[in-house]
Amino acid sequence: MGTRRQKNDKRKIEFDDNRDRIIKNVQDYLEAIEDINDRFRKEDENGIVVYRGEPVTYPTFAMPGIFREPYLKKDPYFERNLLEELKANKLTSGESYLEIAIDSQHGGFPSRLLDVSYNCLVALYFAVVSTPQKRDEERKKDGRVLIYKLNKAYCPKATNVKENYKTILDNPTDIRNSGVFSVNHKLVDHIKLNSRIIAQQGALIYFQGLTCEPIPEYMYEKLTIDRNSKTTIEKQLEQYFGINTSFIYPEIEHAVDKFKDKAIRIESMEYTLDNEIDLSIRSMKKIIDFKLKKLEEGAMDIDEQVKIIQAVEDSIKSFKYDIEECIYDLNKNEGINENKNFIKMLEKAIGEVVSYYSNHPNIFILDNNIEIDDSELKNLTDLSEYRG
Repeated sequence: MGTRRQKNDKRKIEFDDNRDRIIKNVQDYLEAIEDINDRFRKEDENGIVVYRGEPVTYPTFAMPGIFREPYLKKDPYFERNLLEELKANKLTSGESYLEIAIDSQHGGFPSRLLDVSYNCLVALYFAVVSTPQKRDEERKKDGRVLIYKLNKAYCPKATNVKENYKTILDNPTDIRNSGVFSVNHKLVDHIKLNSRIIAQQGALIYFQGLTCEPIPEYMYEKLTIDRNSKTTIEKQLEQYFGINTSFIYPEIEHAVDKFKDKAIRIESMEYTLDNEIDLSIRSMKKIIDFKLKKLEEGAMDIDEQVKIIQAVEDSIKSFKYDIEECIYDLNKNEGINENKNFIKMLEKAIGEVVSYYSNHPNIFILDNNIEIDDSELKNLTDLSEYRG
């Protein structure tokens, strides 16, 4: 009679040099996903979790295609012109720029949208299976699955996100393209009856701005897929879950209405500059929380603690610099009351973020004997120029 594995029989968990958990089979993967989801739920029980698989652990991972080449540096209107060409040649049925971009995404055209899935096994498939052209080369390299936690989802048909997208493409010099708002990554849900999207249970993360601002660390965790286990995992996905190439890329099938429950979670907040500033402030606060939380880990020498503090202050200084650039641009158009009000909101945003950092409880975890050169911080917190 065979022996049954006990539930509390824990197997050895391996980690790579970046402290990312190494996955060698589907069972290990599902256990790791469950652990990560448990942590995410403790942080925010209403958060939305999505997954992305990449066949290679690229240094610049999770980067939309439009930013991988200098398209926008050469021509800030490149993306708009591309979408107009697709529409003119009837290669899309999309009406807005966002809808056209979603259609073009699966045709291999570059966009500012990043493919993700609500299904963790679909992401695992993409981490172990490469395109035929790169299959032999990428089989020899570790893959990666990224697990993202976002607060809200936006419908591509909704006016708020459509107008946001249109403004960014129509006017590269618009304030909405500044670095201040590049941290406002948005989850765009597919409520479209497209067989491939349905099969992949797909969604997209929308990146704002003219340059790629990486998704902040607090919003994701990573798993490394062992290169020597890719073939085994691919076979397990097909054998136990029916996930294979024909599943991921199906022929046209009968449309299935399976997105009703998503409608409840779609963000209906109006797109305004006020709301975008609020999103930027919230994102900066979460970045501060995430980095300073490392101070709680203990057994950390002085140099390590100082590096954490410096990393936080560098993030805040970058935020402050981006806002000052916005204010400079807005001041060029004196006399516009809307601009004056917006400048006041931006000035207030700097003060709110700096105050949040200065009063953060984790700052006081530092050893009293540590001496930090805070001259930069003193300059940072001096907001007299904004107080009038």
